[in-house]
Amino acid sequence: MMGGSKVVILVVDDDESVRKLVAFTVQSDGYHVLSASGGTEALELSRRHYGPIDLLISDLMMPGMNGVELAQVLAKERPQTRVLLISGSPEMEVPPTFQFLKKPFTIVALRDAVAGVLGSTGR
Repeated sequence: MMGGSKVVILVVDDDESVRKLVAFTVQSDGYHVLSASGGTEALELSRRHYGPIDLLISDLMMPGMNGVELAQVLAKERPQTRVLLISGSPEMEVPPTFQFLKKPFTIVALRDAVAGVLGSTGR
């Protein structure tokens, strides 16, 4: 990323290997990453983070707070934050206001999805 402020992405997944892969991928593309293993931890991180969080990438199915619930709370607290939900579980509806990427996905598909969601921010 050239000049300006870094784009901040909050990555949330209870599966550590998926969380690390997603975080590594977007970090290697020049984004600043905040990482959490669940919804409660993600909200705590968000509340401690000064400045914008441009994108939430969250697993849909997690113990405790699921990805939709997390995204809805975050949308109230940070209305500018865009949302990309990821899941291999087809049984949960994703609201049309959120983008969705089905697991398993390729690194290219992840990068394309992130670029697509962030593209409308003008960055």
